[in-house]
Amino acid sequence: RAASGTTPPAPTSGPTASGTWPVPADTVVGAAPTDAPTTVATVTATNATTSTTSTTVAEEADGGSTPPSATTDATDATDASWSSWSNGPTGTAPLGVTTADGSVLVAPPPPARRRRRRIPIGSVTLLAVVAGIAVAAAGDAFDWWNASVLGIIVTSLVVMAVGLAVSTVVNAAWWFVPGVVVLASAAGLLSITDPSLDGGTGERTARPTTVADAETVHDLGLGQLTLDLVDVPLDADEPVRVRAEVGIGRLHVIVPAGAELVVTSEVGAGLVLVGDREVIEGIDQRDVRSLDPLGDRTGTIELDLRVGIGEIDVDRDVFVAGGTSDPFLD
Repeated sequence: RAASGTTPPAPTSGPTASGTWPVPADTVVGAAPTDAPTTVATVTATNATTSTTSTTVAEEADGGSTPPSATTDATDATDASWSSWSNGPTGTAPLGVTTADGSVLVAPPPPARRRRRRIPIGSVTLLAVVAGIAVAAAGDAFDWWNASVLGIIVTSLVVMAVGLAVSTVVNAAWWFVPGVVVLASAAGLLSITDPSLDGGTGERTARPTTVADAETVHDLGLGQLTLDLVDVPLDADEPVRVRAEVGIGRLHVIVPAGAELVVTSEVGAGLVLVGDREVIEGIDQRDVRSLDPLGDRTGTIELDLRVGIGEIDVDRDVFVAGGTSDPFLD
């Protein structure tokens, strides 16, 4: 160019007026080239960097006006087509694009959530409680020890509540919380009221006809106990001492009209009725009172009555024409 003084025509592969390099006519923009690999891979910017470096060296050697070679043009065109097809500067194909072999790029499935291993604390606790009850019952049956039914029940409830509470925290089993509350409340109530549960269950009626039978301890664990003292012979000088207890339920005592009464009543949780009158009510209540006889005095009966959870009802055996009188009215 220096010898002739004329400027050679611009190469057909040079940049256009807008400063961009033309793309070959047989290259489809937005689609993978025909010589592209059939598998999707990450295309780095190495070719682009090499192309840029080669172009810069050629321009410097030619005074800044010499266009890059045809090889450089082909490389740039290939890079441009791959960049347009992969929709990213690093050549990573977007999801949902169909590759040259007809496969569609999809996201990999999320890893399966690993289930948290649970420790069977509740089951182990239940088995331990059942085994403990069996051992306690067997020992009591063979007279190895005198196990209280109330003690066994309260201990079992406490152990179950503690086991469920630990399982709730360790296994994140928060649905055990209501069970823990119920078991703990039941154990607390039984501990406060202290009912005697050793007397069996059901509905029982006792009608002693001697002083010895009347002074025998009458008890029932769960249910209703009726104690009829009308036929007990009374001595004007010697009181008859009667003791009766119900763990959970109702204790009904019937006394003769002519007996002078000394009533000691105690309830863990419940109420005491003398005649039709409510004497005490509530939790851990105790009452002592004396009641005069109706008509001629025939003797004295001292009543020691207790109910853990329930009701004590004391009535006199007095009937008048037209109905039952209230023998405890002033």
